[in-house]
Amino acid sequence: MRSRRGVAVLTVALVGQSLIATPSFAQDGPRVETIATGLDNPRGIDVADDGTVYVAEAGPGGDDHCVTIEHDGESDEVCMGATATVSAVPAGGAVAPVVTGLPSLMLGEGEFLGAADVAVADDGSLFVAVGLGGDSDLRDSIAEDWSPADMLGTVQHFEGGALSEVADLAQWVAEEDPHAGQPSTQGPQGQPSNDSNPNGLLTTSDGDLLAVDAGGNSVVEIEPATGEIALRAHLEDRTAAAPPFLGLPPGTQIPMQPVPTNLAEDPDGDVVVGDLTGFPFPVGGANVWLVDGSDGPELVEEGFTNIMDVVYLDGELYVLELARNGLLSGDFEGALVRVRADGTRTSLLRDLLVAPGGVAAGPDGMLYITNDSIGEPGSGSVIRFDPSLAADQAIRSACPPLEVPGTSLSDIAGTTHEEAITCTAWHGLFRGFADGTFRPGAEISRGQVATTVARLVRATGADLPDGSGGRFTDVDGTTHAMAINALEEAGIVSGFSDGTFRPRDMISRAQVVSILVAAYEYTTDSTLPAGGDAFDDIGGVHAANIEAAAARGWVRGTAPRTFSPRADISRGQMASTLARVAADLVDGEFLTLPE
Repeated sequence: MRSRRGVAVLTVALVGQSLIATPSFAQDGPRVETIATGLDNPRGIDVADDGTVYVAEAGPGGDDHCVTIEHDGESDEVCMGATATVSAVPAGGAVAPVVTGLPSLMLGEGEFLGAADVAVADDGSLFVAVGLGGDSDLRDSIAEDWSPADMLGTVQHFEGGALSEVADLAQWVAEEDPHAGQPSTQGPQGQPSNDSNPNGLLTTSDGDLLAVDAGGNSVVEIEPATGEIALRAHLEDRTAAAPPFLGLPPGTQIPMQPVPTNLAEDPDGDVVVGDLTGFPFPVGGANVWLVDGSDGPELVEEGFTNIMDVVYLDGELYVLELARNGLLSGDFEGALVRVRADGTRTSLLRDLLVAPGGVAAGPDGMLYITNDSIGEPGSGSVIRFDPSLAADQAIRSACPPLEVPGTSLSDIAGTTHEEAITCTAWHGLFRGFADGTFRPGAEISRGQVATTVARLVRATGADLPDGSGGRFTDVDGTTHAMAINALEEAGIVSGFSDGTFRPRDMISRAQVVSILVAAYEYTTDSTLPAGGDAFDDIGGVHAANIEAAAARGWVRGTAPRTFSPRADISRGQMASTLARVAADLVDGEFLTLPE
């Protein structure tokens, strides 16, 4: 029953369950909230019009029936139980099983397969995809001794408390062989494969029922009344560079299957599908395809890694990555990537997602995500995410994510300061380099800080001198001369006792704070209230400013009670600090959001 195309099987086989853990989300407040816990390998998810969240749980397997399967010269013990479910989480309510008795398989050590996705029909009934990761003949032979196995590789309909089969995808793949003639990672080129693994479902606005078969590499249309299946699209095999551990010559290309995972309907009513990619699971090798049933799949977005699900919300595409660093890395840190209409992207929830399995949009404008989808049974959860709120609460008023456009900066995706960098670029405070990078980890100079602070002051409309004068002996002719002179004339910066400003020197954390405090006080014509006693390692001329800025939420320590005032500040850190000051100015109505 093991399949190299089966999504659940692919992933868990690569890494032990001990690496999968559910993180805490309390620190993000209303932006991210856990609404269900204790789930058994939650995968696909959908939300009804009344706000009820439905979750497909692959289950914990069981010991109702065990068989030994021979596959590629290996022997695997497969143990089964009717323990896969679809659970409901009513708005404001507790999780409860709705559809029970679905087959759940434990393959080898800790690999689970069962209910893969759920889709809510217009009448409120449910469609459920049940995975297989094998062929229909094997499924049928198991079902002779254990009847729940009949549901493997099918789409089921749940209505009025009863389950009925809608379509048998495994049998259709065996009969139609949608990937006949394609190079295959499971055999010689052109060898037919009967592998089937129903993984994704979509009920469209037109009332169509679509399904993804990750084994058949296909998207199909299903007529629920008759069970008739028609091919909507087949994703062709591609090639990828062989990983070094295979011992092949560098640059050798090997066949790679697309492994489509799940579907979404865009604002125009067109349907897209994401792909996980098969072995060797290349980083950046996963794509999103338009599948309109006419001219074959059309590439619409590329450069993702191990896509598990896709969804549209407010006209924007969100792509859920199972393992953003690639499955061969053994790292199951996931990500949710927002794709703007112009193609720019923002990586979201980077530190919160662990092997996420599915994402759905709710009528409340929230996104619902299954987390820890391939972990220890009972460790799975569902989180509710408000995409309109910035992750850093201190920058939210200045940086509403749904208003901040993406950027083309090539090196900020997934970094700690990505959100602030994108926001400060929107406000016109920070810019990247000519090569398209931002270099968030690079140190920032005194001159660069002066320019960004001058831009912030001018963005408020405050009357800043034009910078045509100045007393510093070492700034004339430099890129930042006008900004440095303007801030000096305004009393926001001061140089050294020898009459220099040293614009190319790196700036310390303490110096940045004093400049920002002075800029805020100049802009607001006020004095920043004194702070408390947050740090033990500060003193001298910058101490009061650091404490005041900390109390305001602009700066944070490098450790408890430690500020590290003499340490350099990076460009990314500067962006986050600047965004927090900007938010304070927005709250005080000194700064307005860009149009």
